[in-house]
Amino acid sequence: MKRHFSMIKDFEFQANDIKGNPTENFKKNPTNKLLFSGLVIHGCDLYSSTKKFAVAKEWSMKINQEFTCQIDDEEKLGLPVTPYMRDLDKPIVLAKAEMGFIKFIQKPIWSLLNGFFENQLDFIMKNIEDNIKNWELILEEEILKT
Repeated sequence: MKRHFSMIKDFEFQANDIKGNPTENFKKNPTNKLLFSGLVIHGCDLYSSTKKFAVAKEWSMKINQEFTCQIDDEEKLGLPVTPYMRDLDKPIVLAKAEMGFIKFIQKPIWSLLNGFFENQLDFIMKNIEDNIKNWELILEEEILKT
C-alpha cells in the first residue's frame, strides 16, 4: 500500500508503451515488466470488491473484523491507534470506509487494468460499481435508523 499511488501514476505514464508490444517492451525495459507485474499482483491482492456483493461483503466483514482486533491490540499495548480502523464495528463507519476504499484504492487499479486489457475486465468494473451502490444503500438504511 505504501507504493499504491506512485504505482498507479507510473503505470498510467507507461501504459501506452507497454500495451503496444508488451513482449518487446519488457525485453527493452525490464522496469516496465516489474511495474506491470507489480500492478497486477497489487490488484489481485485487493480483489475483494471485484466479486459479487455477497462475497465482497463477507470479505469486507472479515478484513474489518481483523482491523478491529488490531485496534484492540494497539490499545492494550499502549501503541498509537490506526485511525482509519477505529469504529469499523459500526455499520455507518464500515459502509463509508468500504465505499472510500473501493472508490479511491481498488477501482483505480482495476480501471487501469481494464483499459490495458481493452475492456475485457468490464465484468469486474460492473461488480465494483454494484458494490459501491450496495454500500451506499447500506449507509442510507443505517442513517435512516438513527
